[in-house]
Amino acid sequence: KSPQTLGGTACLTMIYLPDVDACFARALAAGAKQIKALRDEFYGDRTGTFADPFGHLWTVATHVEDVTREEMQRRMEKLTSKPA
Repeated sequence: KSPQTLGGTACLTMIYLPDVDACFARALAAGAKQIKALRDEFYGDRTGTFADPFGHLWTVATHVEDVTREEMQRRMEKLTSKPA
């Protein structure tokens, strides 16, 4: 049974692709619903999440940048810090 018939899904599939932007555009054109818009993440991936027409959730990603542990920590702190 599809997630639609069960009232949702208990899982999400995550996959790395060479061109996340092209995949995301194709999925939306084929009837997927955007859950989280594509964006560059602090840890070096470009990701987005959509629900396919059957209700299955997908996060797709492309690795775009190698980020050192120190730089990743700095970026994460910047995202979570509140302005004074």
